[in-house]
Amino acid sequence: MGEAKRRRQLAPRPVRTAADLSGDPSTVHVFGMGLGDEFFSSERGAWNVTRAKQLIAEGRGGEVYQLPFAPLWEACGHLEVDRAKLDRLRALGPRVWHEPLIHVVHGDPAPSGEDMVYLIDGVHRLNLWAELRRKGWAVDSVPSYVLDRAAERAIAVQIVRGDGVPIDANAFGDALL
Repeated sequence: MGEAKRRRQLAPRPVRTAADLSGDPSTVHVFGMGLGDEFFSSERGAWNVTRAKQLIAEGRGGEVYQLPFAPLWEACGHLEVDRAKLDRLRALGPRVWHEPLIHVVHGDPAPSGEDMVYLIDGVHRLNLWAELRRKGWAVDSVPSYVLDRAAERAIAVQIVRGDGVPIDANAFGDALL
C-alpha cells in the first residue's frame, strides 16, 4: 500500500455533515472503524485499538515509556476484565505480558496543566502484573506507548444516529449485548 493511501486511511475521520447521514434516527453511523476492528470505549471517548496498533507497527506510535505501576493500578484496577482472557494470557507467559500497554492523550489538559492520558489497550496485562505484585514480584513500572493528540484523533471512533445526534459508545455497546 502506498504511503499516501496509508496516510489517508489513518487521517482523523470527523463526524460527517448532516447531508452525509441518513436523517433517520433509528439508523446508526459508525465512523473511524472497519469491520473486525477492535475498539475500546469509556465515558471519555472511543478509540480504534486496531488502528492504534497499526500506527505503532509503522513506527508512528512514539517511544515506549516506563510508567509507574501504582497510579495505573489505582486508575484502572477497577475495570472489568474477562477472566477467561486472563487465563489465556497467563498461559502464554511473560513474553506476552510484557507487551507495552497503549494509552492516548485525550481532551484538554487537567486544571493542573498535565495531559489527560487514558488506557485503551492492556487492562488484562495490567491485571497480570498486579497478580505478580501480590506474589511478591517487584513490579514498579509498566511499559507503555502514549499516543499523542494527533494519533488520538486518527484513531477516534464516533457513533451517531442518522439524524446527527451523537451516541455514547458505552451505551451503544451495552445496547448490542
